[in-house]
Amino acid sequence: MTAFKCCGLHKADLLPSDPLGCPPCKLAKLSCCDTPDGETAKCCQGPDVGNNTFCPCTTTCWTVIQERLSTGVRVTGATSLFFSVIELLGVWTALRYRHQRDPLLDPNSVL
Repeated sequence: MTAFKCCGLHKADLLPSDPLGCPPCKLAKLSCCDTPDGETAKCCQGPDVGNNTFCPCTTTCWTVIQERLSTGVRVTGATSLFFSVIELLGVWTALRYRHQRDPLLDPNSVL
């Protein structure tokens, strides 16, 4: 939550006791918890302190992680495509020049 500046995995208003819940978002020092709504929100202050079920933090961590993952997949795909084209070029070059005769070789020395 601190690194991505987000609150909760799929939903920001899940309590820490929930299996997919997260710790209070105030621990991540998010700016959305500094608002007047965040002062009383359970997602920001925790279930013991907060009494408001509305969560002012709208950015969930899954949306941020999903953006980063799709960027990583695109970069990996582009890199893989580049190296596969280079490898095909190497195979073509090897097949093209494999059976050429050496012009400096004396034909009588082979026999």
